[in-house]
Amino acid sequence: MRLNTRRSLWSVLVVTLGCEIGESAESGPGDAAADPTYATAELAAVGSLANLQLFSNPSGQHATFSTAGRTKLSHPFFLPLGTNGRACSTCHEPAAGWSLTPPQIQQRFDATGGTDPLFRPVDTTNNANADVSTVAARSAAYSLFLSRGVVRFHFAPPPGAEFQVLFSDDPYGNDPNLGLTVFRRPLPASGMKFVSSVMWDGRGLDPANAGTGGRTGALTEQALDAHQGHSEPVTDPTAAQLSAIVNLEIGIFTAQQTDNAAGSLTGGGGLGGAKKLATQTGAAGPFTLFNAWPTTSTTQPARAAIRRGQDLFNTMPITMSGVRGLNTEAEPVIQGTCGTCHDMANVGSQTTFSAFDIGVSAASRRTSDVPLHTLYNPTTGESVSMTDPGRAMVTGLWSDLGRFKSPSLRGLASRAPYFHDGSAATIEDVVEFYDGRFQIGMSAEDKADMAAFLRAL
Repeated sequence: MRLNTRRSLWSVLVVTLGCEIGESAESGPGDAAADPTYATAELAAVGSLANLQLFSNPSGQHATFSTAGRTKLSHPFFLPLGTNGRACSTCHEPAAGWSLTPPQIQQRFDATGGTDPLFRPVDTTNNANADVSTVAARSAAYSLFLSRGVVRFHFAPPPGAEFQVLFSDDPYGNDPNLGLTVFRRPLPASGMKFVSSVMWDGRGLDPANAGTGGRTGALTEQALDAHQGHSEPVTDPTAAQLSAIVNLEIGIFTAQQTDNAAGSLTGGGGLGGAKKLATQTGAAGPFTLFNAWPTTSTTQPARAAIRRGQDLFNTMPITMSGVRGLNTEAEPVIQGTCGTCHDMANVGSQTTFSAFDIGVSAASRRTSDVPLHTLYNPTTGESVSMTDPGRAMVTGLWSDLGRFKSPSLRGLASRAPYFHDGSAATIEDVVEFYDGRFQIGMSAEDKADMAAFLRAL
């Protein structure tokens, strides 16, 4: 069985082998490419995963570059430190851009009958008390996790919140005493050097912008919180283990290396790929990865499409209104671009933390398989229904309802589905959402070019 068809075995492999992630002689796509077709048995024999090792995804291949070189897989990130068999890598796989995808989840379910450490009632069942006594029962209990790759969370409004939870229409009947139930995608654990906020809702803010402890402090807090919330531990990780996890996350960078149509993303003057990503400064600015590629080409039409998509991302005018966190009474309409919310040069995350409600959680987008919550503001008498209140459950502010951070765009092709709730199955679906939400009026060619660019990141 080839590695690119057995990605789900990676977490098992790293926990049981005690081998090393290796840095070869900086080989990779665009240089002397690492072999993407290692069988799992061969990996066990080799004892390492080469730096810039290729992993297949629907758009081509992605890779991870580590600035630290060889990292032992006895590393705390890859080892179960709790009681339920989970490690950080259980939900943050190198083969999925350090996130997790529904096909991988389904593979693990099929291989283990839903008993892999991924499948635990603590957070991946639809209901915390779901029946998991048989394979059929587990298939039903984990249905949303299997279809969208989302993890269950429960939140209560913080003390002094400006709103109350008036009603929750929860198809799974979760105990309201646990709090309001929402489902969210695992964010990638790679490229953490570039985050201004660790979590979707701004929990784990990077204190380089606010507070104390710096980026390391924010990531340490998040690693500890994830351990306590997902691995059902008896004890907390040691300070040394938490430090090792944080250092790994800061030092790895994942990006698309090859494109099925355009070939090497480092060829012809292209600056794509994971190794180049590691050199970015985190400053604000446009994408310039593919400036060397022409916008028209009879010999390389796929590269030309990516370049046109990059230009659209940087310059396509978008009239933005009705966005919590962006529009105000003073500025109810803003003329911007994609880079207004994804402003970090050649990364696409945020240089400073902001959270936006672009309508992903709107009641109009709710499907019957996710809860819908109605929130009430006793001061103004307003009420609103949405699937996930987002940052408001952290701050208690009515103005923060439905607001989420803008995540990094690098390595997108490896970690579908998209948005915090996994509601966009493909990159094309993401493009369609934005075109409709802001009435941009993109042509069919524009949409195809934008999707080609995003897949190449």
